[in-house]
Amino acid sequence: SFRPSWTRRSPMRFPLPALLLILAVGGGRPACAQTDKAPAPPVRFFAVPWLEYGPAWQAGRSNSFWTVRADAARRHLGGGLAVEVMPSPNVGIGLGAGVVGLGGEYTATYRVNEFFSNQTVSYTVRRALDFTYLRAPLYVRATPHLFGPLRAYGLVGVEPAVLLGVRSDGSTVDDTDHAYSDDFSFIDGALLGGAGAEWWVSENTALLLGLRYRHGVLGVQEDSPPYPGSNFPPGFPLRSYSAPFEARYPLRHRSLTLEVAVKFGPRRPTPAAPPTQAPPTPKPPVLRSL
Repeated sequence: SFRPSWTRRSPMRFPLPALLLILAVGGGRPACAQTDKAPAPPVRFFAVPWLEYGPAWQAGRSNSFWTVRADAARRHLGGGLAVEVMPSPNVGIGLGAGVVGLGGEYTATYRVNEFFSNQTVSYTVRRALDFTYLRAPLYVRATPHLFGPLRAYGLVGVEPAVLLGVRSDGSTVDDTDHAYSDDFSFIDGALLGGAGAEWWVSENTALLLGLRYRHGVLGVQEDSPPYPGSNFPPGFPLRSYSAPFEARYPLRHRSLTLEVAVKFGPRRPTPAAPPTQAPPTPKPPVLRSL
């Protein structure tokens, strides 16, 4: 029987223009190729030793027994070492440890009514305190770029601490051999804030200058202060009032210090250069013979 030639089975053939179009669209670039992206910056670690110096004082809260008045700030020196992790060029997370001095001068007046005579009796304690703490700041530092190698920084965090020692007017004990450190809590805690500038002298070293502020949130006094001369002042009636050691007034630390620090870390690893392709080996000439 007759069968048209166009219905006969034959190997599939593509015209040349169609083949070139397929190669240009599909073969020129892989279908699943991804766009090139810049690599994420690596996490960097820095050591940050710091020194600070400036005034510190105490905020006291009066109550029905005691009236507290802050008199003057005292200047203290401190310093330590922090380790700062920078997951990006503009953010650092730090944890440190340092020995810091705090404390100020204040006047506290104890006042109470004597029952039988109906008179108000009082006495006054004046102190110039110097505390020494081991403090552990935990903070976040933001470092926006200003210009050239200069960056600003803002710092917020918390700072727990443990008490190492207390002096009042240079002495560790009062005139009854009562240790001043017995009157204060072993634990302290503060909110931490700061601001300043970073000058990057190289890609892995910066100089820091700024202000650091502490705002104590824990009352550091555990007992009433020692009493001048003896446990009670001479002539103080003992028969009809709550004893002074039953009443306390909370003290909280404050400080505003000038901070100087250095931030340094390892150099960035130099990215490896892409391997260069060796020039193709020339093929030996083909000898032809007749």
